[in-house]
Amino acid sequence: MEEIVRFERVAGHLAAVPVQLGPSIETRFVLDTGIGVNLISSALATRIGAHRTGATHTGRRMSGQAISVPLVAIPRLSMGPHHRDHVPAGILDLAGLSAQFGVEGFLSLQFFDGTAFTIGGPGRTISLPQRPPADTEPTASCEVPLRVDRDGPSVSAFTDLRLPNGRRASVEIDSGSDSLILNAGFLTDLGLRTDADGVRTVQGTDETGYAYTRRFARISDPVSLWDAPSISQRDLDVMFQEIIYDGLLGDAFLRRYDVTYDIPRSRMAFATPP
Repeated sequence: MEEIVRFERVAGHLAAVPVQLGPSIETRFVLDTGIGVNLISSALATRIGAHRTGATHTGRRMSGQAISVPLVAIPRLSMGPHHRDHVPAGILDLAGLSAQFGVEGFLSLQFFDGTAFTIGGPGRTISLPQRPPADTEPTASCEVPLRVDRDGPSVSAFTDLRLPNGRRASVEIDSGSDSLILNAGFLTDLGLRTDADGVRTVQGTDETGYAYTRRFARISDPVSLWDAPSISQRDLDVMFQEIIYDGLLGDAFLRRYDVTYDIPRSRMAFATPP
């Protein structure tokens, strides 16, 4: 039997899911496949009495800046039927998210490192276990390989895209981003010019002080999964920026499908809902 957990989209594209900490504390975390490490708000960590382990985790934002967080072990964390004990999490000030959306943490792929799960984008559901009912049409699902990157308490996953010019791009699966994001070098590679009509440029400084240049354009030709060409979309809005990856596959692409993440088998599957 599958257990269904429903989520709400907040801030446009983030999946806020109900979780339980310990025997009685209920709140919401964002399920973010690209966050790497689980996160818990400093206020919630204090409330549940989570003790710091004395270790820190240093990860990198897509633009390369190092971000370090102190680690705690959450005694027990549950989402629907799935629970884990002594869950590693970084402490971060999430007061803004908490006040606006009631979100007090982030679930990363590390929380699901021992199981598979399905995010039903159109239906806003998460199901565990991931196996479809026996009467589900088998041809509706396309499997592709994942490259799973583990770095201490952090788990990330990558797959390959075929771009309209035939180029192969290795992209992180990042439901916490909205648009497809590609490294800035792909802009001209795809036949676009920075001064062309339809290419919008935004410059700014992020919360770490990093100065960025982002360019936005719509790609009319299809972008598809390298190992499953039938999973393809046209007219995608794409953000181009200097980043440390080829790209990030965001929620705007993912949410059209029921996507199964099978981290133990290093696979993911895309199914088009009826």
